[in-house]
Amino acid sequence: MINKEKIITITKKTGYILKDVTLHFPRYSVKAAHTLVIFMSFFLILQFFMFSLVVEVLKHIPLVSKGVNRAIVFWNRSLKRYYDIFYEKLESLRPFKIRRKYLVYVAFQNLNIRKSRSIITIMGMSIGVAIIVYLLSLGYGIEKLVISQVASLEELQMVDVSAGESSTGSITKQAVQKMSKLAHVKEVIPLISVVGRLNYKNAKTDTVVYAVPKNYFKASAKQFIKGSYFSQLPDYTISSTREIAEVAGISDVISRKTYDKPVTSYKLSFAPLPQVQVPVFKECSIKSELLGFTIRTEGDYQGMEFYGREYAPFETFGRVAYDEERNIFLGQWIKAELPMYEEDKNISWKFGCVPRKYVQITQELPIIAEVLGEATESATTASSSATVDEENESTPSAEFADAKVASAEGGMEIIYLNPQKNVAKEEKILEYKQKVSGNAVISSGLLKLLSISPDKIKEESFKISYIIIKSLMPTVPGRILTSEQEYKITGVIDDDENQYIYVPIQDITVLGVSNYSQVKLQLDDQKNMSEIRKQVETLGYKTASTADTIAEIETFFGSLRTVLAFIGFIALGVASLGMFNTLTVSLLERTREIGGMKTMGMVSGEIQELFLAEAMIMGFAGGIGGLLFGFIVGKLSSYIVSIIAISQGVGYLELTYIPWSLTTFIVVSSFVVGVITGLYPAYRAKHISALNALRYE
Repeated sequence: MINKEKIITITKKTGYILKDVTLHFPRYSVKAAHTLVIFMSFFLILQFFMFSLVVEVLKHIPLVSKGVNRAIVFWNRSLKRYYDIFYEKLESLRPFKIRRKYLVYVAFQNLNIRKSRSIITIMGMSIGVAIIVYLLSLGYGIEKLVISQVASLEELQMVDVSAGESSTGSITKQAVQKMSKLAHVKEVIPLISVVGRLNYKNAKTDTVVYAVPKNYFKASAKQFIKGSYFSQLPDYTISSTREIAEVAGISDVISRKTYDKPVTSYKLSFAPLPQVQVPVFKECSIKSELLGFTIRTEGDYQGMEFYGREYAPFETFGRVAYDEERNIFLGQWIKAELPMYEEDKNISWKFGCVPRKYVQITQELPIIAEVLGEATESATTASSSATVDEENESTPSAEFADAKVASAEGGMEIIYLNPQKNVAKEEKILEYKQKVSGNAVISSGLLKLLSISPDKIKEESFKISYIIIKSLMPTVPGRILTSEQEYKITGVIDDDENQYIYVPIQDITVLGVSNYSQVKLQLDDQKNMSEIRKQVETLGYKTASTADTIAEIETFFGSLRTVLAFIGFIALGVASLGMFNTLTVSLLERTREIGGMKTMGMVSGEIQELFLAEAMIMGFAGGIGGLLFGFIVGKLSSYIVSIIAISQGVGYLELTYIPWSLTTFIVVSSFVVGVITGLYPAYRAKHISALNALRYE
C-alpha cells in the first residue's frame, strides 16, 4: 500500500527547500558573484607573477638586459604605486591574512621542489593545448588564404548591380545618378557589355567586349601579366540631369497613388518569366481568390498595369506606392486574360491579376483611339530587349543577335551570347563621328586564341565593330552594327579560361549609348553594404557582392573549426587528467605538511588557495607552452608546404594564423582548466584535520 503520510512529509520538505532557495536566491547570487571576482583577481595576480618571472629571465640576457633595466626603473618610479593601490583593492575582497602574492610564490616553490614531475605535467598540458592551437590556427590560416585569393579589401566594399527580373536588361543613366546620391556610396563605376566582331589579320570571330572606365581595373583588382590599363585617358563622369525617371517601373521613393488605378495609360505586351508558375488572382491582392497558375508559352499576352495590394511586407517590388485614403501600401500588378492550366492539362482562359515581378514586359502598346468601345493599337511598338529563343541551337554560321548580362557569384560580370539562326545581317552601319581611343586590354585566353606572344603585344593591332542593342541605345531599331575601329593592345589580364576585351567606356558612349549593362558601387565601409543593397533592390535591380562568397567561406570554416576544436579538447581532457593525478598524489605526499601549516596558524581557506595556486600555475604555464608549441609547429608546416609551392611557382603560403581572440581564449581556458582540475585536491586539503594530518604515515 502507498504510505500517504510519507508522501505528505516528503512534499512538505521539498516545499520548504524550494521556499528556502527562493528566499535566499539573492544571497546565493551575491556569493557566486563574489567568488567569480575572487577567481578573476587571482588570475590577474598570477599573470603579474608570471610576468615578473619573465622579466627576471630577460634581465640576464645581454642583448635585452639594458632595455629591461630601463623599463624596471620607469616602472618603479611611475607605475608601481598605482599597481600597489590596485593590488590592495584586490586583497581587500578576501578575509584571509596571508597575501595571495605570497601564496603564489610558495606554490611556485613547491612545484620547483618537485621539478621533474611538474615539468612533465606541464608538458602534457602544453601538448594538449598545442593540438588545439595548431588545429584552430590551421583553420584560421587556410580560411585567410582562401579569402585572400577570392577577394581584396576593396572588393569586399563593392556591390555589383545588374538588371532585375522586370527590367529591360539595362540600367539607365537616371538610375545610376540615384545610386550615386545614396549615403555611404563613394564611387559609381558603370559597365557596358556588348558583342564585338573581331577582325585580326582577316580572321574574324565574335567575342565579348566590356566598355569600362579606367578606375574599373583598380576597383576590381585585375591582375596584369603584361602592360597596363589605358591610364592616359581622362576619367569618365556621368552627366547630371534633373529629370528623374522611374527605373523598371519602380521609384525609390514611396509615391502616393490610388488602389485599383492604372499605372500607365497604355497597354502592355508581356510574357511570364521562363520556368515559373505564375499565380493568377481574382483581384490585385494576394489575399483574394487564387484562380490558378499560368506559364510562359509561345507568344505574348496583353494587359494593363494597375496598382494593387503589396505582395508581402518588405519584398522586392512589394511596396512602390501608398494609398492614403485606404491606408495601405501598393504594389504593381498586370490585369489580363490568361490561360489557366489544370491538373488534367485542360486550358481555360480567365481574367485576373498577376504580380508585376513575375512577368517580362516586351512591348508598350499606346492606345490611339477607341472605336465602338474597342481600342485600336498602333503598329509601332516600343520594343525592349529581345526575348531569347531557347529552342534555337548554336551553329557555326549563327549570328550573335543579342546578349544577356548577369552577375555570377562574387559579383563577376558574365555575358551570354545568344545565337539565332535566320537573323538578317545588318544593312545599316552606325558610323563613328569622332576617333576612338584605340586602346584595348584583352584576356590571356583571347591572346592565346589569336596566337599572339605576350612579348609582342605592342606590335599587333586588330579591328573590331560592336553590335549595339536597343536596351542599351533606345533610339536604334532592334540592333545595329557599328563601323570597324582599329585597336592596339595596351595590357593583358591573367585569365586563360575566358576570352574578352576591355575598351574605354567613352568608345561606346560617344555613339549615343545612354544605358548600362552593370554598375559597381564602391562603399565607404563594408558594414553599410546590407543597407545599400536593400535601397538598390528597391529600384528594381539585382545586387551581388563578393561578401556573399566570403560569408559562405566563413560559415564553412567556422563549422570546420568547431570540429577541430572538439578533437583538440579531447587531447586537452587527457592532459588535464594527468595534472589531476599529479595534484592528488602531491596531496597525499604532503598530508603531514598540511597538518604542520595548519598548526602554525594557516586557516583552511588559505590551504585551499595554496593548492589552487599550484593548479593555476600549471594550467597557465601549460597554456603559454601550448601556444608556443602550436605556433612553432604551424610555422614548420608552412615552411614545408611553401618549399613545394615555391618549386611549383606558387610562392610562399602561410597555412596557419593565430588571432588575438584565439590567444586570449587559450590563456583563459588553460587557467579555467587548472582551476577545475585543482578544485577537488584543494577541497580535500582544506578539510583535512590538523591532528589526523600530523598522525598520517
